Amino acid sequence: MKQRMHKVIVIGSPGSGKSTFARALHAVTGLPLYHLDNLYWNADASNVDSAVFRQRLAQVLRQPAWIVDGNYASTMEMRLRACDTVFFLDYPVAVCLRGIADRRGKPRPDLPWVEPPDHVDEEFVGMIRAYPEVGRPQVLALLARYPKKNAVIFRDRAESADYLRRLAADWRADSFTTAVFLSILYGENKPYHAAASRCRIKEGNMQIQGRAMAGTLESNDVMVTVSPAQALEVQVTSIVLGQFGEELKRVALDTAAQLGVQGALIELDDRGAVECTVRARVETALTRAKEAKS
Repeated sequence: MKQRMHKVIVIGSPGSGKSTFARALHAVTGLPLYHLDNLYWNADASNVDSAVFRQRLAQVLRQPAWIVDGNYASTMEMRLRACDTVFFLDYPVAVCLRGIADRRGKPRPDLPWVEPPDHVDEEFVGMIRAYPEVGRPQVLALLARYPKKNAVIFRDRAESADYLRRLAADWRADSFTTAVFLSILYGENKPYHAAASRCRIKEGNMQIQGRAMAGTLESNDVMVTVSPAQALEVQVTSIVLGQFGEELKRVALDTAAQLGVQGALIELDDRGAVECTVRARVETALTRAKEAKS
């Protein structure tokens, strides 16, 4: 746990939860997060040319720090050479099949389009069933060729969740960070509600005095800008505007209302942030705007 990671790849069978794990890892470490599916797919479910995809990936890998999740066998060795840490989610087929069934029809920050809820891609399912005999041996062979990489292999979700808890303690993650990664891991389960309660905002009264900002433009974060205004208004720019635009607006309005703000322009430049992050960033920007000079 003491070894600090800077360049990370997350691999495993489709449906294993690579993107979920990567988002939780991002919440703990703060490392910029990139989903390969967002580099490869367009919003209309068409894909970019392979040369464009490799160029986009190369630009990411030139950065000083990152988390990249996804398989894409044609570029796996390219990513493995560049990383210092690799997480392999080596889960049973049944777990992965359940994973793709659970996500079908739901908007996802790691994919720019929504899979039809009633569509079952039998070829894709067949690839998951064959992964232990086809994909897994290829991954293990690649890992054996790069023995100096810090390779971490998880056999089930409990192992990966326990690792993240211990990592958060090792990195001395604060209670807010811990709440965010638990919310990602557990969704609507009880552990999330217990942690997310630390992100709740108390009601009060607030007058916006000037312009202020909070957040970053890193992947899975949001930049919030607050300015004085006669009425409460929210403007949203997002990489997932079609899927989450209205929800982002609702979260910002709800946060402002709980603080007693009646007049403010709240601008969100979202890069795939989870709800708890959006609430925290909006609260911080509003608090700073309350104390700012006009």
